[in-house]
Amino acid sequence: MNRYEINQKVKTSLVRNAVDLTQVNYSCTTTTVHIWGLLKKDPEGDFSPAGVELLLKELSRIPEVRRLQVDLDNWDVQKGDGAWVATGTKKRAERKPDAVQARVLGAGTEKTLVVDKRENIENVLKDLDKKKKDVSS
Repeated sequence: MNRYEINQKVKTSLVRNAVDLTQVNYSCTTTTVHIWGLLKKDPEGDFSPAGVELLLKELSRIPEVRRLQVDLDNWDVQKGDGAWVATGTKKRAERKPDAVQARVLGAGTEKTLVVDKRENIENVLKDLDKKKKDVSS
């Protein structure tokens, strides 16, 4: 099974469990499923700790998945004694639907970039050209 098929199985499981896909992100490698963001029910509502644990158990049963890496803003998730343990945490700011988010992973560091304001690409390019001229002067 390739990572695209695993991604499809993850999405199927998330939809089956009524996860709001606009609030949570997921990505798969050949053996690891990464999940991050806010875990909320669709159309609205929150999961119970048991509901989170059942979801993670279901995801871990997908063939070829050997590891789940979970970084949820509103849940602290630990694996202990062969079972998942989920504890609700204080929510971080909810995502704004119009915000653009990018997640940068690398060499032990992780950053989330949130762009709250949409801008015309022509204005952005003009600003970049202006900054480039200011630096070279």
